[in-house]
Amino acid sequence: MTTGEIFELPRNSYTFPTLAERKIMLQIMISLCENGMADYRIIKNDYFAVSKNLCINISDNTSLNIIARNNCFSDFSYLKISETSLVQAFWDYFQHFIDSDAVCSHEETIEILRSYL
Repeated sequence: MTTGEIFELPRNSYTFPTLAERKIMLQIMISLCENGMADYRIIKNDYFAVSKNLCINISDNTSLNIIARNNCFSDFSYLKISETSLVQAFWDYFQHFIDSDAVCSHEETIEILRSYL
C-alpha cells in the first residue's frame, strides 16, 4: 500500500482483507490524500459506466498499471505499461477527464472514503 507495488500471491493462499485490514487501508488512503502524497478519484456512475473490477494506477507519470478482476473476484490480470508515449497519452487524457463533471473532486473523494469508515 505504501509503495504502490502489487505482489501476486499464489491463488490458494489469497484471502480477502479482513474488516480491520480494510479499515487500516482506508485510513492510509485518506492520510495520503490529505498530505498530498496521493490523489484518489471516484468516478460518478451517472456520467461514466466503468467496471468496479477495474483499477488504474499511474505511478509518477512513468508507468501505467491496470488491474482487472473477474466477476467472482477469484482471479485477476495485471498489466504494467512503461512505454513513455503511451503513459503520457493516458496521463493527458486522465488530466482532462478528472477536470470534468464525471469525476468527484479531491475533497469529495476524501469525504466518500471517510464515510466508508
